[in-house]
Amino acid sequence: MPPDVKKPPAVRAEIVDRPDLTETFSDAIGAFSFDGQTMRIEFLVTRVGPGSKPNSPVVRAIPVSRMILTPRAAADLANRLRGLSAEILKRVAKARDEVDTVQGKLE
Repeated sequence: MPPDVKKPPAVRAEIVDRPDLTETFSDAIGAFSFDGQTMRIEFLVTRVGPGSKPNSPVVRAIPVSRMILTPRAAADLANRLRGLSAEILKRVAKARDEVDTVQGKLE
């Protein structure tokens, strides 16, 4: 940007809560793709039902939601997940250390 052109101020969107918005539970991720314009994520839920033979249940993965993100939103999601992953790994390592400490005292 040339030095005589001022950069426009950043505009921040106000987040307005929607109490009527329902939550969707998911225990698995299905299709996941990025075509250069949008990232698509399919969220699944696992259901176990009776099979055709006795004592042979059938496990089904059923789509419950599909999220479509712009490249900017996909990058934001990736950055936030990176930070969350680091925190999860830190907590898992701490929990392992605590277990090792307890096991060492029992031996």
